[in-house]
Amino acid sequence: MVRRRFVYGLWLTLLAILWFFENNAGTRAALLISILLPLLSVLAARFASRRARAVLVCPETLRKGEEVPCVLRLSASLSWLYGTHAKLRCCNGLTGEAADLSLHGTGKQAAAILSSECCGLLHLEAGTALTDWLGLCRFQVAGVKAAEACVQPELLPVRLGAEGQERLTADGLSAAVPRPNGGEGELRDYIPGDPPARIHWKLSAKADRLLTRQEEAWPAENILLLLETARRNASPAEVSRTAEGLLSLSWTLVSESLPHTVLWPEKGSMRRLSVSEAADWEALRAALLRAETTVDGPGACRLAADTYPELSGARVFVFSPTPETDAVSLAQSNAVTLILPGEASSGAVRTIHLGDELDLEEALSWQD
Repeated sequence: MVRRRFVYGLWLTLLAILWFFENNAGTRAALLISILLPLLSVLAARFASRRARAVLVCPETLRKGEEVPCVLRLSASLSWLYGTHAKLRCCNGLTGEAADLSLHGTGKQAAAILSSECCGLLHLEAGTALTDWLGLCRFQVAGVKAAEACVQPELLPVRLGAEGQERLTADGLSAAVPRPNGGEGELRDYIPGDPPARIHWKLSAKADRLLTRQEEAWPAENILLLLETARRNASPAEVSRTAEGLLSLSWTLVSESLPHTVLWPEKGSMRRLSVSEAADWEALRAALLRAETTVDGPGACRLAADTYPELSGARVFVFSPTPETDAVSLAQSNAVTLILPGEASSGAVRTIHLGDELDLEEALSWQD
């Protein structure tokens, strides 16, 4: 814009000098057109900003470190009379990473290069304005719809070892609490506020009153993976590495036909997914990449212990980006292993570190 203003000012100066020495119809017309065109550009930008429709277009998925174009497309008239300027706000809820990108282009389109070194779901919001040729005025375009792009995780090699697999199968299981009524779960009278999904409609019709199922007992497949979402002073790369470690172990367990449960905090409560096959793991990956971490918040281990007091005799793998975790709250009645992306350790529970691979062979061979 500065160069364009300089050239325009120089052009007006030359025309003024020419008009001073050669005051004829040609110089007067050239000077008048040179003055009116910038004014026409301002009016066109103002008019178009009120009627323009903007769409943010970017790939739905990308790999870590991959550079992809993010394009803002405008449907507006007289696009040759103005330019487009936009600020793109990019936020990764999983890692807490945030960045601002500038998009520049013609009246119809503006683009920027999008890239991230951390996995997670990128939320993209664009503030768009139309500018005149000289950049003297900007007119905001309303109603630009936000977009999302998912940065896929890179799975790490996981070593369980023959002894580790045997211990997971033998020690990672505990008997479920037996349930009456042929597996329907214990029934009780309906209490206002109970979720409608727990109402047993058939038996309620027979008993002529509403009956609801009790909360299910903790599943027999007591291999538990838990993600700590309070990142505290951890870097975005460490949070990303932590999530990748959990997904890597979950995929390995699926490959070995070992059902397991994954927990992580979400809006003050625990999100719980049972994983036993590839489709479950795909759902886990999609949900986990959409998870949001906080700088400080309730510890995932303490929240899990309070939410599921019946949890005991489980083999628990706590994935945390920082050693500042309350894993000891689960270690009283479970075999807990803390997995960290850095070199720090926690003296309260056994700790292993994420490197180029996740080696659990030695950890699983330890006596509980």
